[in-house]
Parts: sequence; structure tokens; C-alpha cells
Amino acid sequence: MRNIAVAFLLIVAALAVTKTQSGSDAVRDGIRKAGSKCSVSPHRPQKQGGRVVATGEVLCDRPGPQQLTLTVQLQRSPDGKQWTTVASQAYTSAGADTTSERPASARRHTAGVACANATWRTAVQWSAQDQSGTTKGSRTSEPRKNVC
Repeated sequence: MRNIAVAFLLIVAALAVTKTQSGSDAVRDGIRKAGSKCSVSPHRPQKQGGRVVATGEVLCDRPGPQQLTLTVQLQRSPDGKQWTTVASQAYTSAGADTTSERPASARRHTAGVACANATWRTAVQWSAQDQSGTTKGSRTSEPRKNVC
């Protein structure tokens, strides 16, 4: 019976050590190294009025990083393989402005162009600075065809 208990504990320990992270967990952990727990999400492009708009959203645990720079890019592709950035906008925020103390709409940032049928995606790059240092990263959304 004792051997079974030891074997069970070894299996549980092995699973804990070898568990791999999903995308958003890895993003959160990457920024955590800079002293803040944050998640950065690229949303799929949407039609807003007569425009195609890319949106990036950030959410950090309190108190938030000392500075977070988020660049949102709208990218277009004729074939879904080669991407060209057609709009880009950089945003800087810090502290409570990156946390749930602000509404989600205040933590979403956009870049857009006039509407056209194509394949689109959102790309985001970020840099989080805190007392522990700086962490950088990037992510892209799933592509979206013929938004307009």
C-alpha cells in the first residue's frame, strides 16, 4: 500500500513539473516577471461604421505596472500568408489605468482604416516596466475574411 502511495505522489509531481502553459497564461506569466500580472489580448478585426478596426485589450492585477506600452496594428493579407501593417497606433498607460479599476472600454485600444474586403488580423506588441525590469511580447489574433 505504501508503494502505491509513493507512486501516486511521484506521478502527481511529474505532472506538475511537465505541465505546459497555454497562450494567455504564458503572456500573463511573461509580464509577471516584470512585477505585474497582466494579460494582453488581440481581438479579431471588426467593422465599425465604414472602417475595419483592430483592437488590443490589456488587464493587469492591482496595482498595475509602472508603465505599459501597447502597440495595436491592423494587418492585411491578400492570401492569409504574407501580412502588411496598414494601421498602427501606440498607447502608454500605467498603474490603475491598466487594472479593473477602469472599465474594459478604457483598457481597449484601436487602429483602423477605411473598409475593404480582404483578410485581416490584429497584431499587438507590448512592453511592461516595473521595479523588477522590463518584459516585452507580441501576439496576433485569428484572421478574419471580408469584414466589410
